[in-house]
Amino acid sequence: MIENALRLLLIRTDAVHEVIGDRAYFVGTRPQNERRASIVLTRIATTHGRTFGAGITHTTGRVQLDCLAGSYQQARELATLARQTIDGYTTDLDAMDPRYFPTLEIRQTVPIQVHYVEVEDERDIETTPLEGKAEPLFGVSVDATFLYESN
Repeated sequence: MIENALRLLLIRTDAVHEVIGDRAYFVGTRPQNERRASIVLTRIATTHGRTFGAGITHTTGRVQLDCLAGSYQQARELATLARQTIDGYTTDLDAMDPRYFPTLEIRQTVPIQVHYVEVEDERDIETTPLEGKAEPLFGVSVDATFLYESN
């Protein structure tokens, strides 16, 4: 569920949408020959909250965003935009907060309350040499932790 919220957040943010359009994919769904800039979201770990009594609805974990582009510079720029978009993201906003209305669609579409998303790490994705006329893709991974609550 957190992946849906992050995907919507990324493609609904003007600066990111200018670069990737709707090309934010979940792991395993990116078209094989896609050469345009895109982001692939992968949930790395999830820990569901536990209690001895009633069930708890809090979930923590880690997500990775692979920012891919035709040049290293473009991949770095896309990673910067992605980091700026998700770092510090929360749906725990007062209606007076200027970030409240831009995230309204996400809060209405995805049935979770995101308490925080924090970027922790960023690293280059190693490219493999290609044969023939194939065009390489360059990438930067952005790792973030999250805490959300199911509604």
